[in-house]
Amino acid sequence: MESCDVLIVGGGAAGIAAARAAAEHCRGRILLAERGEAPGGVLLQCAHRGFGAGFTGPETAAELMKDFPQRVELWYNTTVLAITADRTALLSGRDTGLRRLGFQRLILATGCRERPFGSLGIGGTRPQGVYTAGQAQALLNQKGRLPEGPVVILGSGDLGLILAGQLSEAGRDVAALVEQEAHCGGMARNRRCLEQYRIPLLCSATVSRVCGEEALEGVMIKNLATGEERYLPCKSLLIAVGYEPERELVKGLEGAEWLQLCGNCREIHPMIESVITEGKTAGESLRDLRDTMTDRFGRNISYLRISVTELCNLRCRYCMPEEGVCKKRHEEMLREDEMIQAVEVAASLGITKLRITGGEPLVKKNIVSICRRAAAVEGIREVCLTTNGILLPELAVPLREAGVRRLNISLDTLDAEKYAYITRMGSLRQAVEGIRAAMDAGFEKVKLNTVLIGGFNEEEIVPLAELTRRYPIDLRFIEMMPMVDGGFGPEAFIPNTRVLEVLPQLEEQPADGGVAKLYRLPGALGRVGLISPVNAHFCAACNRIRLTADGKLKPCLHSAEEYSIKGLNREEMRSVMEQAIYNKPAWHGELNAQNPSHAGRNMNQIGG
Repeated sequence: MESCDVLIVGGGAAGIAAARAAAEHCRGRILLAERGEAPGGVLLQCAHRGFGAGFTGPETAAELMKDFPQRVELWYNTTVLAITADRTALLSGRDTGLRRLGFQRLILATGCRERPFGSLGIGGTRPQGVYTAGQAQALLNQKGRLPEGPVVILGSGDLGLILAGQLSEAGRDVAALVEQEAHCGGMARNRRCLEQYRIPLLCSATVSRVCGEEALEGVMIKNLATGEERYLPCKSLLIAVGYEPERELVKGLEGAEWLQLCGNCREIHPMIESVITEGKTAGESLRDLRDTMTDRFGRNISYLRISVTELCNLRCRYCMPEEGVCKKRHEEMLREDEMIQAVEVAASLGITKLRITGGEPLVKKNIVSICRRAAAVEGIREVCLTTNGILLPELAVPLREAGVRRLNISLDTLDAEKYAYITRMGSLRQAVEGIRAAMDAGFEKVKLNTVLIGGFNEEEIVPLAELTRRYPIDLRFIEMMPMVDGGFGPEAFIPNTRVLEVLPQLEEQPADGGVAKLYRLPGALGRVGLISPVNAHFCAACNRIRLTADGKLKPCLHSAEEYSIKGLNREEMRSVMEQAIYNKPAWHGELNAQNPSHAGRNMNQIGG
């Protein structure tokens, strides 16, 4: 089911104001549903000085979309049919049909509705020439037609007064303005039309009956103080009273903490200024969503994996070719300042966790500086690093002091010869020394990553898992992903269910928010994790994006889609990052030997 952070129902003055304020104060996806063909609502489309000069629906909507093209969506010809307590909306679009939409917050800005003519207490059948205020305004604005005169207007509030002024200015005879109260309503600026055009005002009166069979011939005016009635001939009656808030959609849900009512659906406001103020207030109240960024499927994206280099001091067969990679020019790669700017922008969009990867990140000469500066970025709560461990004896302590909290270390075998084979040039002794250095440096967590490879380390599942009995580390078995140049055939794939078959004594553990399913051997100090990107993908819960060393944002590891941020300023980078997050695909598609990854890069060029 598709999802958004904020659903705004109603594209009138309040809805547009709420959308703008929400976009300014939070970073999520904002969707505004308007049942009409154009934004603005009846009153906003008036663009009359009485309602507030300069306000029109199309203009304000166009400005909104210009300022927030990636964050706000306007769905026209879309009616919200139902809202349920589980934060789900049922929508019907003229071109899209029925669809369900999840949301975090709902702003109801549906405005008001005109009560049916039969409920107004006016006698007689409704002949041609009787209009509600909305119908009259639609004639004026959309069709260029005027109600025939003489015209009687029921209601001397701002709406009635403005209609009276518009009609008089256009040359129509307004026979009377009828007001049930003892005095005229509306603002002083709108009451001026009464004197300017000498419009009769009948206070303490109402329209008790309409006269005429097919076409309106006149109305009966009743004096509410004396009860006397008199006939007033007219050809049009405009009813500028009888409005009530339209909030049937949320009946029974009014107390929900995720719901806000604003504008005329909460309380009838005569002036656009007050409607806009309410909408703005509703949007500003969503400040608590400012630190989140969700994609179009409702996933909260909070995790950035940033590759600082494509180079490596090993040549693991499933990661990169034997000859290594073609070294790129310095100007093609992200500089340290660009990396930190990317982290700052990501943090402003809700990224809280950062993982430094490569290639092998520790071959980067300024890796400690990068980690220190990244850890100091406001909003970043955790900096982790993935490494092969070879250089940890020298760098473990400096990295920990720089703010790196957790380490993931690759270890695919406990056999020295097999280690040399899989890495093509590595030493198991050096890797083990690196693991020891990591444990001694005091990192909050050290995890070992093992890629399961049929015919290579399948027989080592037990001894690898046994490491968690002796050391306070987690050992994670990862299914091999079918990359384009993975170096192994289809027979190398082993589903993670094999681990459970070999180790039936594993006891399931609570999830820790990561992608691994966690288990523990009886009495073990650490845990065993199973990561299954192929056999049981976790795309629906994926919360990450990736940034390559050459400045390409990848919303999905296995997608060919990339967004370049190299050379962009802060605002440009933010816009591209928002677009990349929003367009993150629902899942990576089928992955197997026949359907390899569409990433278009080796793992060392993406970030492992």
